[in-house]
Amino acid sequence: MLFRRKKVESNPNQNHYYETDLWSREGEKYAHLVPKNTIVYGELIGWVGENSPIQGNYTYNVPNGDCHLYVYRVAVVTADGGLYDLPWEGVKQFCAERGLNCVVELWSGRHANFVPEEWIDFRFADLKWEEGVHPIPLSDKKTVDEGVVVRWDGLVPTVLKAKSPIFLGHESKMLDQEIVDIESDV
Repeated sequence: MLFRRKKVESNPNQNHYYETDLWSREGEKYAHLVPKNTIVYGELIGWVGENSPIQGNYTYNVPNGDCHLYVYRVAVVTADGGLYDLPWEGVKQFCAERGLNCVVELWSGRHANFVPEEWIDFRFADLKWEEGVHPIPLSDKKTVDEGVVVRWDGLVPTVLKAKSPIFLGHESKMLDQEIVDIESDV
């Protein structure tokens, strides 16, 4: 999801995965918090509408019918068309000042010290964390977190997703049932 500070106009010819334009609807809720020439990138979790999850078995204990935004990137567009990202600490400050949820940071450190395999196939909310770290609880006790995202800050951040093999098995089952995930239907 991304949105800017302007009325979000839904394109009637746009092919939406859901029956409603979820991103435009939710973007309207936050547009007043976004400064001019700023783009906010985020992930929506929860529900498209009543009894319609955004992603099957992964509603993250969001009440039925609601969805929540978690911001992972904020960029500023300059008058000459340049696009410049806030560093991660800036993204967290941007969210805190506006009452927005920021994606949960589980670890920070040098890239060389990060081993993706040590961060997949877990239920992060069930593990002990240092004070202030609160992973989002999963709604289904039999699932694991989708995986992790690794971010490296540069002028434009590099963002890589390492998905859990158990989660990939869940996605495969959904595909076998001909339930297409919007992320894989690109």
